[in-house]
Amino acid sequence: MVPIEGAWGERTQRDRYGESFALQGLGIAQLRRGKLTEAGSLLRRALTTAEDSQHRLAEAHALSGLGELAIAAGQPGDAVGRLRKAITLFRQVRVPLSEAQTLIMLSKILRALGDRSAADWAMARVCELADEVDDWAGRALRKHLESIGGYVRPASVALLSGPIG
Repeated sequence: MVPIEGAWGERTQRDRYGESFALQGLGIAQLRRGKLTEAGSLLRRALTTAEDSQHRLAEAHALSGLGELAIAAGQPGDAVGRLRKAITLFRQVRVPLSEAQTLIMLSKILRALGDRSAADWAMARVCELADEVDDWAGRALRKHLESIGGYVRPASVALLSGPIG
């Protein structure tokens, strides 16, 4: 039997984790509505809550949301930094689908900034991740990649950098 104090402490941690995800979801909703100030406030609160409760998955989602916000606000440098940190955390906690989705955002912003080689590396990693996730998620990811012109067959990943010679 778990003592009440222990159960309460565990519940509090779960509540903080859930609070961070809720704030992140609300922040993304505001971002989709074009309310960047409100989105920023909610996403920063989500990040702080995740960091305070030491939940790296919640932190990764909050950082990804802040990266998306930075893109919408025309701050590509901030976006790249936040997205890269989110990708690192998604990789550490082994959430390949979220890592792939964030890599796609990163690739788009890197390409817009003129860093084609880094953008191509990100898309190559997405192709690798499409093979690591379950069949349904892999198919959905490949379909999304095809729709944005970023999917290549795994045997030809080297072609992402363009023609050789």
